[in-house]
Amino acid sequence: MFDLLRYGFRVARGPTAALATLSLLMAVSAVLLAWLIGRVVTAGEAAAAGAGTSQLALLVTAAVLLLLARSVLPVGRELAATRLELGLDRDLAGRALGPMLAPVGIEHLEDPAVRDRYARSREVDLIGLSRGPGLVLSLWSSRLTVIGSALLVGAGLTWWLAPMLLGSVFFVEWWSTRAGRSETAAWAGRTEGQRRASYLYHLALAEGIQELRIFGLAGWIADRHTAERDAALRPVQSRRLRSALARLGVMAVHAAVTVVAIMLVVRALWIGEVSLGGATSVLSAVLLLATGGDPGTLVQARRAEASYRSLRSLPDLVSSKAPDRPERSVELASAPTRSIRFENVSFRYPGRDQDTLSGVTLELRAGESYALVGINGAGKSTLVKLLAGCYRPTTGRITVDGIDLAMIDSVSLAGWQRRIAALVQDFVRLPLSVTDNVAVGAGSAEQRADVAESARRAGLVPVVDRLPAQWDTILDRTVPGGAELSGGQWQRLALARALHSVDTGAGLLVLDEPAAALDVRAEAELVQDYLRLCRGVTSLIISHRFSVVRGAQRISVLHEGRIVESGSHAELITADGRYAAMFRLQAERYAAAGEEESDA
Repeated sequence: MFDLLRYGFRVARGPTAALATLSLLMAVSAVLLAWLIGRVVTAGEAAAAGAGTSQLALLVTAAVLLLLARSVLPVGRELAATRLELGLDRDLAGRALGPMLAPVGIEHLEDPAVRDRYARSREVDLIGLSRGPGLVLSLWSSRLTVIGSALLVGAGLTWWLAPMLLGSVFFVEWWSTRAGRSETAAWAGRTEGQRRASYLYHLALAEGIQELRIFGLAGWIADRHTAERDAALRPVQSRRLRSALARLGVMAVHAAVTVVAIMLVVRALWIGEVSLGGATSVLSAVLLLATGGDPGTLVQARRAEASYRSLRSLPDLVSSKAPDRPERSVELASAPTRSIRFENVSFRYPGRDQDTLSGVTLELRAGESYALVGINGAGKSTLVKLLAGCYRPTTGRITVDGIDLAMIDSVSLAGWQRRIAALVQDFVRLPLSVTDNVAVGAGSAEQRADVAESARRAGLVPVVDRLPAQWDTILDRTVPGGAELSGGQWQRLALARALHSVDTGAGLLVLDEPAAALDVRAEAELVQDYLRLCRGVTSLIISHRFSVVRGAQRISVLHEGRIVESGSHAELITADGRYAAMFRLQAERYAAAGEEESDA
């Protein structure tokens, strides 16, 4: 637990020192008050016998002041603890997210061991961990209280009784810690189930709020969430129930020791071994020992300590899962100036027994629009992840202007990733203002000033003009004054975002099924808008709809992880291969659908 205290002093020295001081004063004042009450009783007896009241008045005044201090100290301690937690919260958020976001790849984000360690380090959104140093100081305060009380019992009655009472207190704490560790182990072993339950909860209240209600699935998702949550909590609840039953016996032993101590004090008073004032002080100390142990705080402090250990070990675990990068630094600020090449690239996801891509060779020339088509599951999106350097190829290499992406350092690869503007089917819909949604990631005022021009070219301005606060409107209807866009309006915003990215330095535009949810004609029009507005920009269009990509300068067909055809639309139709067959099949289906709509 010293690690938690050191962490608190390192991040928030002032609040931690204040909290430590106040915790010490609370412990000392509790024992001092027990002793002082006995002195007041003794002085009262003397005053009643006519020995004078000045000493009694002095002791009563001291006791009253001490009582007032003990009523103020908890308030000060709470304020110091709150300041400490706020300081730690700010630091912990970065410490938890930093290692997860540091690698330029994403292999570690999909590793179950990393995700479990991250979940344990957060300990319910870091609440447990941010309270850790305060819990340790509270525990130490209670320890000082019971030790001081035991010394008071030993000095006021008999020394052999003090260790017996301390042993009873520490036995309760030891048992509680043991039970808490067992519960924590059960909880840590169910992190995957907890993640599933959390996902279903988020799905019900945010991500899938409309679809679940439209299709009458609200009850189903609630039942599924309850089942996943119960399955995750069942081992914890089972151990907690067994611990509660065993705790009855442990507390019975502790109560018996306390009763014995009280009877010994009464006996000593009865036979005249101690005075009434001395017996009052000793009884007060015994009661402090009976209630002064803090097993609940000890268990929570142990959990915070385990969470902190997980947090400290997270960077090393992430580093072990993320592949090492070479130290070669290159400049890709203007790339691509010649071409992007896949040279006999194969890729297999970890844990799979089959390649997702196999022997892919293609060239995307600078300034051209290149399309990749194929049915769902052909490996198109995986190719984009490899292109961005999120994964390394299992075999083969990917080069940008002749530079192998696997052979450059993290800074250079991050620079290449900033050159890519990617628009995907499930693009990010940020609960921020319109300006921030378009200019996401823009750092300078000049870049943000170009938002209006990008929005104008994308046809977004009429949409913005109808919003309550126009450019400052938060695109989230759950926020006061916020608003929600329709699917088509979000597509226009995505187009503006792509244009803004290109205008502010992106050199490669990737369109990965950007409007697959729209009908084929609407998606084709949207893609044509992209190509028209971004003419001369290196573009990669990915779609499972063959008719959508016909405007691209070159088209390749990806089938079962391999490139099976390449050429322009006219060349591929003339070749009468897979592209031509799929193009005609989809065209016939869309034509039939159009006739049905007309008849309706």
